[in-house]
Amino acid sequence: MLKKSMVIGVAALTLGLSSCGDGMPSTMCECMEVQVEIMEKSMDIPMEDSEGLQAVNDQYKAQQEACEKMGKAFDDKHKDASREDRKAAQEKELEGCDAMDRMEELYEKRMEQSRE
Repeated sequence: MLKKSMVIGVAALTLGLSSCGDGMPSTMCECMEVQVEIMEKSMDIPMEDSEGLQAVNDQYKAQQEACEKMGKAFDDKHKDASREDRKAAQEKELEGCDAMDRMEELYEKRMEQSRE
């Protein structure tokens, strides 16, 4: 459950607004897919290699900025909602998003790597 909450938190932090057809994410699920791509590309980079990790993140800068804007819009829309209601809204947005499962797998694998 904690993993799922953390993964949803990542999605919420990286949401963005964008126009359709411009190659930018336009849904929470698409933002999660971007995060999965980043995580997959960075899995073989040691956590201590901040330059290597930053290089991967830099490749997705525009998409991440779009997701951040979407996240801000989501927060603004739900600013008066309780924490539980906000979480439920995030889960509803990500319902059926296959990238969620993949992100959970990658997150778990990365945590295992960091313990080694």
